[in-house]
Parts: sequence; C-alpha cells; structure tokens
Amino acid sequence: MNTFDINAQKREKIVIWLAKFGFSTRDLLSKMLSVNVDGQGAFFKKLVESGITKEEYVPGTRKRVITLTPDGVQQARIYQPDLEVKSLRKFPLHTLIHSYSIQSFLTTQKGVKDFFSETELAKRKFIRRPDLLIVNDAGVKIAIEVELTQKDVNRVYFNFYGHVQDWQQERIDHVIYLFSSPTVLARYEELYQKNPWPKFITTDGNVRHMSRSGSVDPSHAHTHGLMYFHKFEPYAL
Repeated sequence: MNTFDINAQKREKIVIWLAKFGFSTRDLLSKMLSVNVDGQGAFFKKLVESGITKEEYVPGTRKRVITLTPDGVQQARIYQPDLEVKSLRKFPLHTLIHSYSIQSFLTTQKGVKDFFSETELAKRKFIRRPDLLIVNDAGVKIAIEVELTQKDVNRVYFNFYGHVQDWQQERIDHVIYLFSSPTVLARYEELYQKNPWPKFITTDGNVRHMSRSGSVDPSHAHTHGLMYFHKFEPYAL
C-alpha cells in the first residue's frame, strides 16, 4: 500500500471516529490508528487545510479538541450513509473527560470487530443504553459503562435491571463497568452481588420519575456472569 492509500485509509478512520464520538484529540486518534502522535503533525494539519476537521482549544484543557466541519460530516455520510453523526457546539469539561475516557479505553482493546457509540445506539431500543457497545471477533456484544462518579443506589439498581432486560432481549451479552475510584467500584460490586435487588421502574423514561416496584431475582444474571467491574485510569486533560 502506497503513502496515498495509507493516508486515505487513515483519513476515513478518523472521519468515522469523529462522526461517532463528536470530538477527539490528536493523541487519541493516533492511538486508534496505532501510530505515534509525534509523527502525525503534517497529517492532522492537512485534514484542517482540506476543510475536513477543525481544531480549537477549550478553556481548562491542554489539548485541542478536533471536530468535523460540515464538509467533514458530509464525508462521513459518504463513507457510511446510515451513520448517525454526533455534533456538539459546547464542550463541558465533564463531557470531554467522560468521552475521552471511553475513547481511550476503546483504543486499548484487541479483537474488536465493530463498535457503536452512545449516539449510534440512541435509535436502538435499549432499556439501558450503554456508553459504548463493542462487538468482538467472536460476535460477543459487550456493553461498556464508564462511571466517574457514584450514582444514587436507586439509580444503580435501575440501570442494573435495565442491563438484565437488554441481555434477556439479546441486545447485549455482558456489561463491563469501569471506575476511576476503587471505593465506588467496591460499592457497585457489593450492590450487584445482593439478592434480591430492589426493582425501580419509570413510566415516561425519565430516571427522575423512578418508583419502587417490588424486587428482582438476579441469580440468572449472576450465574451467567453478566456484569464485570474493573478499575481504570480516566483520560487526563
């Protein structure tokens, strides 16, 4: 493969990645491409000059945020006509850290056949839409949840029950929860291992309107090994 073909392939991967996640950084995109970021300056500059991407600094960060331009969005739809493109005009720090952490985790995974961002999953009928869905080479569907803060216990159980329902309906095979805090990890794992779980439902899809509705026996999920809980290092701005 010559240099032109290599760059065209890199460009397509970056455009699709940005369409899926909405934004990224040079170092994350380089990790996704399995190349050293230090040698990619001219390539990223060319993307900007071609009108495909734009780069801007966000207050409170050391790195430029890379997004698609309108022409870049059109390019993404040429590559994948049915792709649901994510676009943001503002970049709150907590949103950046959460998304970058998801992207960083994804770049470390081997044997990924396909993946779907939360934006892509929005049109699928998930009970609990995960932050990321990975399909590995064996066809196993793994939901990824990045938890940078401790959620309310009721909300945790509401999400757990949603994962169980999605598993029962064959939308997922397993769930991996990722935590920056070992304390929060231990708490979630403790809640998961309990039996029964309190059951919470919402009639309008709004988690603020949850109500208690009996209990759930999670023994089938425990036996299957539905959920795993791991410590990880979140992306540092």
